[in-house]
Amino acid sequence: MHKDKIFEFIKKVQAISHTGVVYSKCPYALDNYHELLELSSKMLHEYIKSDVQPYDIYRDMYYPTPQPGVRVVIFQNNKLLMAEDADTPNEWTIPGGWCDIDLSPVETCIKEVKEETGYDIKVTKFLALMDRNNYTQSEIYNVYSLVFVAEIVGGENSPNFEVNKVDFFDTNELPKLSHKLTKEELDIILKTYKDNTVYFE
Repeated sequence: MHKDKIFEFIKKVQAISHTGVVYSKCPYALDNYHELLELSSKMLHEYIKSDVQPYDIYRDMYYPTPQPGVRVVIFQNNKLLMAEDADTPNEWTIPGGWCDIDLSPVETCIKEVKEETGYDIKVTKFLALMDRNNYTQSEIYNVYSLVFVAEIVGGENSPNFEVNKVDFFDTNELPKLSHKLTKEELDIILKTYKDNTVYFE
């Protein structure tokens, strides 16, 4: 199906701006994100000839739904790849993040692992679909985690600003986990991986 590139571009600007407004703590960046939201809403209004309110099209969805995110299981020499969160030092998780607008879950896996760890990957298998509401009470939104298996095909250990460091761990000697991944979740993920099955809720 042919996509309208201008419309997709405006949607992407809206999504980036909305994310910036929600997560940025820099007042100058916030001003810029708010301005981008307003400008892109005006562009959208002119382009589709519809009465779109200023600010972003993602602010009020038609129906509240769970937020999808991905997690990626990567083993090398029988050790699990993990990343230490910059916001919570000495606490670790497996790579992953929110699903992005205009990226498939697999493409999001590739992007997130590259950004967080520096490694290039090939996604090889879907492993699990998990409702985080069953494991934690700390999420503002109801979150669905899509867990994939991948293998490293290139790149190097080079984490971004979200991550302090990246390392491989024996599954019998795992570090303290961050709030992004509970022990119960990881136990299910590792058992599903070992059993070569698929887990879903």
